Amino acid sequence: MAKIFIGGDSAGGNLAFALLSHFHHPHPTVQPSFTLAQPLRGALLLSPWINFAVDADSFTRNKNTDVLGIKKSINNTSSSFLGDTPLDNYNQPSLAEPSWYEGLDSVVDDVLIWGGSGEVLIDGINEVAASMKRGHPRVDYVVQHGAAHEEFIMDTLFFFRQKAEGTQVIEDWLAARM
Repeated sequence: MAKIFIGGDSAGGNLAFALLSHFHHPHPTVQPSFTLAQPLRGALLLSPWINFAVDADSFTRNKNTDVLGIKKSINNTSSSFLGDTPLDNYNQPSLAEPSWYEGLDSVVDDVLIWGGSGEVLIDGINEVAASMKRGHPRVDYVVQHGAAHEEFIMDTLFFFRQKAEGTQVIEDWLAARM
């Protein structure tokens, strides 16, 4: 069994989604193409930025509870991230139909998606997590009540002494797969 995990948070979660999609549906412009000899052990997708639009209800609902609540900043960042690349299933996973994820378990054994109910990205995360769960039998999706974008990481950065709920969820998930 493979012991390789991939993961990313926020834009890194987007890149991890893109890599999983590329392993499953090789992108036509990436050469040479390659396949995995065996599935990755796991993927951690933490507050993944999987939709660049800022019109989801969660942008209004959570604008005062999330560090990403400024739409202009999100638009500027997404423009820098994408450049002149057109949107597709690889860079904006929210565009993918649920069938895109069918058979993804041939690429990755287990997936953990974490989101905070207080983050502006949560509506898109909910949508993609539901699609991914339909196509992969071992997707765990955890929404931490009231948490902002990457809140458990911020807790660590600000030296909170108590381990954040999100940190414990991730540690437990990883420990069960080692």
